[in-house]
Amino acid sequence: MATQEELGEMPARYKDLTVPVGILYGTNDRILDPAAHGKGLAAKVAGADLELIEGGGHMILITAADHVATFVARMAQRVAVAESKLAPVA
Repeated sequence: MATQEELGEMPARYKDLTVPVGILYGTNDRILDPAAHGKGLAAKVAGADLELIEGGGHMILITAADHVATFVARMAQRVAVAESKLAPVA
């Protein structure tokens, strides 16, 4: 578990990410601020996909499981498409 200090340091490292990024946040998350960590990450990572669950808190994996599953499937499909464009031709 990250400390409050470590959480504060995370946004500065977002620009270094080089992998496909999908960001899913609840708008009422009181642990990780959606503005600082969700929107902040999306603004710093080219091509990041940000989706907010209106009224969702920090436990959206439990409270919005169907929404989360759909989001994860969509992100996995996005990665698969990106990887297929990079695959060498035999």
